[in-house]
Amino acid sequence: MNNHLPSFYELKYFQKVAEAKNLSMAAKVLGLSQPSLSISIKKLEEIVGAILFIRTKKGVQLTPAGQKLYIKSKKIFEYWEELRKEILGDELELRGTYSIGLHASVAQYILDLFMPALLQKYTELNINLVHDRSKEIARKVINLELDFGLVINPTLHPDLTLVHLTDDQVKFWVAKNPSAVQKIDSEHAVVICDSALDQVGKLLKDAQTKTKFTPKRFVYSSNLEVICELTHKGAGIGLLPQKVVNKHYQGQLKELNGMPVYKDKLYLIFRKDVINSLASKTLKDFICKSIKNS
Repeated sequence: MNNHLPSFYELKYFQKVAEAKNLSMAAKVLGLSQPSLSISIKKLEEIVGAILFIRTKKGVQLTPAGQKLYIKSKKIFEYWEELRKEILGDELELRGTYSIGLHASVAQYILDLFMPALLQKYTELNINLVHDRSKEIARKVINLELDFGLVINPTLHPDLTLVHLTDDQVKFWVAKNPSAVQKIDSEHAVVICDSALDQVGKLLKDAQTKTKFTPKRFVYSSNLEVICELTHKGAGIGLLPQKVVNKHYQGQLKELNGMPVYKDKLYLIFRKDVINSLASKTLKDFICKSIKNS
């Protein structure tokens, strides 16, 4: 017996010979020449390490080893057919588990636009949410670690498909009744922001050029809801997306007039070579339609 595994066709040919009990008849049904079929059976016997057929005047007969292989191989093909149907069902029906990556702050204003309806409509669907920065989400989609990403201002990549969903704006915000440290002409002004966001550096640079605003004091946080709360309490000038403010503090914060604005774009990203089944396309279309129509 060698360590090679039999091929699908070798097992299938074996089954046909076992059922026909005649090499010539089996070869005819399979559309093969008898010598080719004999070679295939011989190769299978070498792989198994046992004689599978005994030649008789009427044709061939299974040996005890052949009978065992015939029974077990039938179960293999039955299992394969069951698995094939299950996979086909997942490809045609929206069920199973999909992963979606997005920043936690984006999640708070975007998920309720599609998740409740999605999970109510497709009762065999499971969603895994992964929260990270947009750049990291894009990397994970490219590397097949995530099925979809909802990301802000993604960089073009040959493996990614980008679908524009909605726009946003990052602005300078203060409390409805600004404190002393929320005034751009104060030497004690404080800026509260997430320094890791590309928008922040661009806005501060534009603010310096446009209004000569050069703050010396900063509070850094990666949590935009924390920045909202501190801005609301008068701790400093918050650099925040409009949609985040609208979700948590609409009417409680106000935009600083005359300051630069950074335009954001939210995209659904995915690998087209992976999201190609009917089920995954249905999920993609459901997300896009729900957000665009909101």
